[in-house]
Amino acid sequence: LVPVELAVEELIEDYDRRRGKHAVPKPVSSQNLIRRREQNRISQRTFREKRAQQVAELEEKLRSLEENYNELLRSHEALQLEVNAAMKLLGGNTKEKSEEDRSERHIGNVDSQPGEEAKF
Repeated sequence: LVPVELAVEELIEDYDRRRGKHAVPKPVSSQNLIRRREQNRISQRTFREKRAQQVAELEEKLRSLEENYNELLRSHEALQLEVNAAMKLLGGNTKEKSEEDRSERHIGNVDSQPGEEAKF
């Protein structure tokens, strides 16, 4: 039993050593540290530039969409005025007339059989 347990312990030690638990950290030379810091500065700068570009693109898209919305709103208001003018020319509010027609048909249909026309 002892040799098997030793093999398992050796495997655990080997695993730990690979994971770095018992590893001695490498000394960082000043040259490597300077290079890493410079690379971090470059990465940060490019990230900020990309982010600024994306923000500018989104702001431009927002402006464009707002302009389209305002144009559509003005167009809708103009068309609504035309519709109202046309309705006045036709003789008043057609909604009220259509509601009156529906109520008259409904009252007439109550007395009639299904399939028959309303009697007035």
